[in-house]
Amino acid sequence: MSEHEPKCCAADDAPECGHTHARDTSLYGGQAVIEGVMMKGRRRAVVACRNPKGEIVSKVLLDDSDGKAAKGIRRLPFLRGFFILIDSVSLGIQALNFSAEVAMPEDEKRKGKAAKADGQGVEGGEGK
Repeated sequence: MSEHEPKCCAADDAPECGHTHARDTSLYGGQAVIEGVMMKGRRRAVVACRNPKGEIVSKVLLDDSDGKAAKGIRRLPFLRGFFILIDSVSLGIQALNFSAEVAMPEDEKRKGKAAKADGQGVEGGEGK
């Protein structure tokens, strides 16, 4: 307990004291993805993006609603940061892959490849 923290905050039943406590604050973060955003809270991560028709499509990427806490080696200082970094990068890649699939469905990808093969793509156009 710090010298600036009231005595009521030291008790486990502190939420009635009216002060903001570290365990009560919400931690949210996000990342931009193709035509959308990925938001992450303590237990869930959701990505939402716009498809070519203009509709918003969303997907829950991480749902840790059972509240599994990190155990063992994942709780050690320094190593904990490494595991959080790996988890964050993995989650970001999943979000980007989902948004890429939504923003450019498979049929559009095939059309783009066919246009390049026919010489109508960016590389094979008027300059040659």
